[in-house]
Amino acid sequence: MSETFRVWAPRCDSVDVHIVSPFDKVVALERDEAGYFAATIDDVEPAARYLFRLNGGRERPDPASRFQPDGVHGPSEVVARDPLQQLGRPLHEYVIYEAHIGTLTREGTFDSAIAVLDDLVDLGITALELMPVAQFPGERNWGYDGVYPYAPQNSYGGPSGLRELVRACHERGLAVILDVVYNHLGPEGCYVDEFGPYFTDRHRTPWGRAINFEEPAVREFFLGNALYWLEEYGIDALRLDAVFAIPDKTFLSELARRADGILIAENGKLDTRLTSEFGLDAQWFDELHHALLAYVTGERDGYYAKYGRREQIDEALAQPDPDTLVAFAANHDQIGNRPLGDRPATRLSLDQLKTLATTIVSSPFIPLIFMGEEYGETNPFQYFVSHSDPKLVEAVRKGRKQEFPTDIDTPDPQDPQTFERSKLNRKRNELREFYKQLLAERR
Repeated sequence: MSETFRVWAPRCDSVDVHIVSPFDKVVALERDEAGYFAATIDDVEPAARYLFRLNGGRERPDPASRFQPDGVHGPSEVVARDPLQQLGRPLHEYVIYEAHIGTLTREGTFDSAIAVLDDLVDLGITALELMPVAQFPGERNWGYDGVYPYAPQNSYGGPSGLRELVRACHERGLAVILDVVYNHLGPEGCYVDEFGPYFTDRHRTPWGRAINFEEPAVREFFLGNALYWLEEYGIDALRLDAVFAIPDKTFLSELARRADGILIAENGKLDTRLTSEFGLDAQWFDELHHALLAYVTGERDGYYAKYGRREQIDEALAQPDPDTLVAFAANHDQIGNRPLGDRPATRLSLDQLKTLATTIVSSPFIPLIFMGEEYGETNPFQYFVSHSDPKLVEAVRKGRKQEFPTDIDTPDPQDPQTFERSKLNRKRNELREFYKQLLAERR
């Protein structure tokens, strides 16, 4: 069969595709006026591996790689198309279970996650939300350091593993939500700037330069990525990470017009324009979390300082358009961004945990449960990475320590044990049965 290779590289005078497996061949690509280089090559089958050679010198993976079997620095792999259909479950039926593939099970793979699905269905879950699975450096990461937005993580099981997980979810009536990151790319293995102006200095984000959505090719690269997950993998909904860091909100509007799927924003604070003006379907409701946790726990540190009064919970529960708000008592950020990643079950009584559960599940909003919350998981969910650049590793360690008071000994993100500590020990107990009953009553 033949395969067409195409890449946007306006910063290059020449681009070749170097097939490195199963045979060795270099083919020059032809450039068009928009800066795209392309060529169709015969006898290239799925599983063939390749790199792009820029200006006759350095070789880089494909920015739109579908699979990085050897990680962010290795060659890209040709992947056969195998489109999946979406489940089609409406948003108002969603009861969301947020999970990190690497810590959901001991094995930490798409395949091993399938064994958890029947338990989630029995609990009353109707939608599984995956933290980002786009290829990131190493084997341990929350996923927000992804650098190949189209490539499912190799250590999780790659494209075939993700497809099997989606199929298994749909067979059980579970919708699948995928967390996608369109506000930045990770620092290690990010070679896109060598191809073209993917970033802009006109805007800054907490992670550095903003994505250059004013450039049509860059805009289409990320719009196409969203459509790719919905159309190729049958993903039912996308959770758009930190949209406050996407300066060009017309990107959101265009995505809403083109995407045949549910779009949920995470913004940090309530912004009704996301649904009323930009056309998204829902957004995370952090304000209810802050009001509820401050009231129940008595904590007043950080952003909890302005919360703690009962009337703030009442005000949050009275928000209009509740079917556009996702409510939670815990999520990956609200646990993992604590200095020690400690969960509510380690500092609250059973009655307090039941109070949190009752408030969220019986609210008029779309409920979200963070993995392990339903039975009171006591293992922490900590921040972990597995970078290969020693300078970057040290910068991450330093940055993490600077986030918190000096008297708190924060876990080393690079230490494999930080990752191992964060894995679940699934069990059934009184709290889980309470959640199950609440969810049955909600239905």
